[in-house]
Amino acid sequence: MYTHTDLTVHCGCVWVCSASPSLSHPPQQQQQSTRDANVQEYFYGVKDDLRVTTRTAAFHELAVFRVGGALRAPASALPLGADPVANPLRVQSVSVRPPPPPPLW
Repeated sequence: MYTHTDLTVHCGCVWVCSASPSLSHPPQQQQQSTRDANVQEYFYGVKDDLRVTTRTAAFHELAVFRVGGALRAPASALPLGADPVANPLRVQSVSVRPPPPPPLW
């Protein structure tokens, strides 16, 4: 970019295509197969050793845990030299009651 105080200087603009012909997109079928492979790897693992399973369990067999605990105060809210006390990896058991039975109308 040039800065001139002389108004007689003319400036020209050249339009440049954003996509060069040497950069082409892969075919639609290749994109779809790559996407399918990525989804397969996400759900089943790299070695295909993970499996989706379902299991029915009674409510009393379940245990629910909370990881992290309380909110951490930002370092700016703590006194100088103090370290945050909240442990982000703390595991805490949570008591859960079974849902009430549906009403009989």
